Parts: sequence; structure tokens; C-alpha cells
Amino acid sequence: MNFYIDASNIHTGGGKTMLNDFLTGAITFKETKFFIWVDDRFDTSVFDKYKNNIEFHKVKKLTRFYCQLAIRNSSNYKDRVICFGNLPPIIRFRAKTFLFQSSRYMAEDYSTKGLPKLTRIRIGIERFICNRFNKNVDEIIVQSNSMKVSMDIKNPKIKTSVKPFKDFNEELPNTSNKKKNTFIYVASGEPHKNHKNLLDAWVSLAEEGIYPKLYLTIDNNSEMFQLLKVKKNKHNLDIKNFPNISRENLMKKFSSCNALIYPSLFESYGLPLVEAQMMGIDVIASELDFVRDMIDPSETFNPHSSISIARAVKRYMKHSDIKTVIIRPQEMIDYLLLD
Repeated sequence: MNFYIDASNIHTGGGKTMLNDFLTGAITFKETKFFIWVDDRFDTSVFDKYKNNIEFHKVKKLTRFYCQLAIRNSSNYKDRVICFGNLPPIIRFRAKTFLFQSSRYMAEDYSTKGLPKLTRIRIGIERFICNRFNKNVDEIIVQSNSMKVSMDIKNPKIKTSVKPFKDFNEELPNTSNKKKNTFIYVASGEPHKNHKNLLDAWVSLAEEGIYPKLYLTIDNNSEMFQLLKVKKNKHNLDIKNFPNISRENLMKKFSSCNALIYPSLFESYGLPLVEAQMMGIDVIASELDFVRDMIDPSETFNPHSSISIARAVKRYMKHSDIKTVIIRPQEMIDYLLLD
């Protein structure tokens, strides 16, 4: 049996982390050959020594459709195909085909208001592709119960399964040297990540003479970065931003913090929530279903209220069981290989 992976639009961010975890599981399946198509910017060097059972094919944006043709021409009914990147194939394969869906925008009709024009156009095109071609997959894989509910409503004729996974063997940094009253929020500057209310909460705390440290990972070329600079300078906020930090250094920063603060308005999974729990770091998060799907946070707040966020931080500073079972990548692949 061969396993074909279409990850042709993944090269960075959470998608890259999840794909790396999946491939870490793949290398343990010695009897299965994995063929994977990735964005030509994806670093495959870490898997060079596993060339016997993982074969990479790098593609550029304009040639991604050809990877689907290659899969169709190479696979048969005994094989398996999984599509990463939230998009189903636009052609039907003979092999049993799975879609790994990790975008709430594809599961629900969230407004794209406030997003950059090109992002709104991209999401519109991706929604069209999902609505038109989800019929080409046999099963949709999601990472939380609330995502399954949304997908069952949107695609009632397609089986949806909850299979969150994480590489538990990843070497995590020591968390014994945490800095007091230090928080981290690992997220890009997109509107639904809700940095504005988080920054307003830090301003409210400063007005009370409270100055907790906050680490962010906002892109330097985003509008939110400009807002961060203004508020930080005006109110003397103790905030440091690390826009292009490597995963290794990010994990070191993560481990030095008391808590992850997570004001996001919606997520399909919330990988930092799981990573914080794995490292024994407390979580202060939005009181929303996607959070409760994964963890029981130390404190919660109304993400639409900066005052609520500030109060949760104060409660946590004063008083300084996963509900969804996270499985290993090997268990995820075992499931996909079942007849």
C-alpha cells in the first residue's frame, strides 16, 4: 500500500508544524511508502535520512494541480490519499481520500470583514473549492468536536472524524525557569486573533499601575504591528514582539512564561493550547467552545471585552484534563490505513 499526501500549499506556520508531526509518525511505518507533494519553500532536510519510505516532490504555486494528476495516475483503490491545506482535490482519486480540514473559515460562514483584500479573495476562492469539490473525499478529518459539529451541518453526506494529533516525542525545553508575571500569545496579526482587545487590556492594566510582560509574534508588516508600536510607546507597555522567530527559540520563550494568554475569537484546533499543556504552562483563554474542546484553562474571559481580559489577568496574577484526547501521529496514520 502507498500513501499519497497533497500538501502543496503548506510551507510555514501551524500547517507546517502539523505536517511535520504527521511525517514524524509516517517514518515509523516501514512497510508503507509515502509520496508527498509540498510547496517548494518547505524545508525537507530534516527527513533526508528517511528517503527509503518518504519521497518528496516540490511544486510551485502554478503547478499544484499537476500533483493531483500525478496522484490520480499513480494511486489505486488499495492506496490512501490525504489532502492537507484545507482544500479537497478537484478530481476524484481511485484511492480512499481524506481531507484534513483545519480552517474555521471553511467550516462556518465567518465574516471576512477586516481582513486584507487579497486574503478575503483567497478565502472566497477556497470556500468555493470546498463547496464544489468536498464530494471528492471519502472522509474529513478535524481536530475538535466543535469543528465536527460544524462540518456535519455543512457536509451531512460526508463522514467527519475528530483526530487531533501531536508528536509527544518532540524535545521540549525546561520550564523550571519561568519569569514571574510573563505571558505569551503565539499568533499572527489577523483580525480574528483579537490582538486589539488584548493590547487594550494591557493598556487598562497599565492605567492601574500593573505592568505584566507579554511576548507576541506579530508580523512586522501587518497593521496590528503599527498599532502595537503606538500603544506600547504611549503607555510604556512591557511587550516584546518576535515576528520571525524560529520554532526552537519560540519554544524557549514559551517555556519561560507563566501562562499562555489566548484571546482568539475562533480556531479549528488552537495548537498553542495543546503545546502549553504539554509543557505544564497555565492557559488564560477565551470562554469559547474551541478552547473547552482541548483543555480546561486556568482562567477564562469574554474575548470581546478588553476589561474582561484584564480582569482575568489580574485574577491569575493574584492566585497565581484535556477533554479531547490528543493522539500520536502514528495512531493517526494507523486510523487512515484501516480498511
